[in-house]
Amino acid sequence: MRTLCAAAFLSFDGVAESPGDWMRPYLTPAIDEEMLDLLDEADGFLFGRNTFQEMAGTWQQRTGPMADLYNTTPKYVVSNTLRQPSWRHSQVLADPVTDRVRELKAAGDGLLLVIGSPELVRRLTAADQIDEYRFLLAPLILGKGKRLFPDGIHLPLTLIDAKIYESGVTQLRYTPTRS
Repeated sequence: MRTLCAAAFLSFDGVAESPGDWMRPYLTPAIDEEMLDLLDEADGFLFGRNTFQEMAGTWQQRTGPMADLYNTTPKYVVSNTLRQPSWRHSQVLADPVTDRVRELKAAGDGLLLVIGSPELVRRLTAADQIDEYRFLLAPLILGKGKRLFPDGIHLPLTLIDAKIYESGVTQLRYTPTRS
């Protein structure tokens, strides 16, 4: 069975909205390498529609190691409005999303990676479908913006790895603490 991993950039106060606007100054070659390794490990990417469209607009015309991974790895986009995604190797998943994700997880081994997509992460968290969370936490309090987890979500986590980069970014890897 595939492992479902949610990966996100977060500010110190938990904001996940528009990380391209605030995360760039904190990225280092070591973080880029770590991100490249994670993308390479994945045998599929899972996106919400908004993140998918942003990523497609950014990556489908680029070249290089990271662009090659984004452009050649199978992509699954959760949407009830998108019909024909133009990004190569993409497939639309419609509701019920949790059933579709359960099928994807059961369809093989390896890593299925949710990139960004805060609304999708919240849905899959509520359905207890995420097996691992990987956060890159920036040393920055934004004070506004959409948080990854809004009030009301309670989920005990077990830390499986932590790493601090020279820019002050902390990588945190957690698994849900299941009884």
